[in-house]
Amino acid sequence: MPNRVGLARLLVLASLVGTVGVAAGCGGAAGTGDLEKIQVTLSQLEITVTNTSGGPLSDVLAEIVPAGPASHYVARLGTIYNNEKRRIAPSSFSDRDAVPFSLRNTKAKSIIVSGNAVDGTTVRIEVPFKL
Repeated sequence: MPNRVGLARLLVLASLVGTVGVAAGCGGAAGTGDLEKIQVTLSQLEITVTNTSGGPLSDVLAEIVPAGPASHYVARLGTIYNNEKRRIAPSSFSDRDAVPFSLRNTKAKSIIVSGNAVDGTTVRIEVPFKL
């Protein structure tokens, strides 16, 4: 009769190795869009948006895209000048019914940041929501 404790440990180890392998594979997924003009950094407590476009961006809008058919959660950032960083708490985002974003209630898929450059072009970036 096989050792049940040893078998359970082996299954747990195999599942952990599989999870780490999947996470490492997904971690390489980069954002899309104007990556050289806007940088987005995620942490447990805040989302940091940095303007690296060389000029100011006006009407900057940050959106959290939920996984599924729910509406986007939006935070308006106004104007962000060159090399300026804006830190936004996830609870600062709200949907169209003014319900604040919560990781407990909503699974986020990605973050979209867009704004207007001085020359009239729209700068847009989308990055996966990975904490």
